[in-house]
Amino acid sequence: MKQKRWLIPAIVGVIILAAAGAAFLLSRPTGDMVMASVEIGATQKTELGLAADSSFTITTGWRVSQDELRAMLDIEPDIGDYTIGGSGRTWTLVPGVPLMDNTVYTIRVINPATKAVVQSFAFQTKSDLAVSGVYPRDGASYVPLEAGIEFTFNAPGVNLKDFFEIKPETAGSFETNDYTVIFRPAEPLSPDSIYRVTVKAGLTAPGGMSLKEDLHFSFETTGEEADRWDYMRLRLAGDYAETFLPGDPLSVALYAGDDMTGLPFDVSLHRYADISGFIKEQRDRDAFYAERYGEKTDYVANTTGLEESFCRRTNTAASFTRRFRTTSRRAATSRRSRARTGRATSSLSRSSSRSAT
Repeated sequence: MKQKRWLIPAIVGVIILAAAGAAFLLSRPTGDMVMASVEIGATQKTELGLAADSSFTITTGWRVSQDELRAMLDIEPDIGDYTIGGSGRTWTLVPGVPLMDNTVYTIRVINPATKAVVQSFAFQTKSDLAVSGVYPRDGASYVPLEAGIEFTFNAPGVNLKDFFEIKPETAGSFETNDYTVIFRPAEPLSPDSIYRVTVKAGLTAPGGMSLKEDLHFSFETTGEEADRWDYMRLRLAGDYAETFLPGDPLSVALYAGDDMTGLPFDVSLHRYADISGFIKEQRDRDAFYAERYGEKTDYVANTTGLEESFCRRTNTAASFTRRFRTTSRRAATSRRSRARTGRATSSLSRSSSRSAT
């Protein structure tokens, strides 16, 4: 009878031990479970980014050793000989060197057995003040005359007033809304015009971030003459500077919005003294388009002092490519001025090609 009394508790004990053993086996992580449970955060983080002395907190869903945790981490860029303190499921990683400003640090959690990346964490350190977007965009055309000029910064509350320049000079006011600043002109912008905007270096955000370099951009406004001007003007059909090998036929194509068949053009070919003159001319053209504002104008090459090696009046059918055809009479008044622009551009393009060879 005594033996039977102990039999039932013994059976119950065996069942409990078996259940506990099964629960332990079932709770053991497999595959990527440990790596997928990792969470990483920064200790010195603000809306402007991580501080240079920030460290990182690491938690895991299962207990791991320091060596096991190190084997899971891949950090880029290098943070020196970092230390890891803690135990079990909670750890603190301290970089061996101060974190660099304007840098994104990536901590990848990998499976040591397969070397596969299970998850990754990215942290941005404090950065310089930057303009992340503008409206109108640089090079925009047909901008409405009532448009405001909008800037988006990577920091809130920027006071742009003393670091803003617009050419032609335009009166207006500023509105600041969190990360966005809008310049609203007091009067509508001038039609058919080029505006050049500068945000000057030294602009500082409330948090201390500063703009290191000037930002420039330009845009063109719309107007009744905008479409007509762009449609009618004579321009190069190819690149501004072309290279021809010795013996190649020299051909420069231009196009405009009206039928130019039969119109005479004076075509001249000039030679640069050396390659440096050719390069300077290209730089002058780039500077012209980078800095122009006000009335829309095209660049005209300066051939003063260059050797003229060819000059001839020719028919457009032989020398120019016609891209568009129209019966409109609106081009008649501007043919002469456009033809003059065509002569100058043709002269530059041809002389550039000769020099390049």
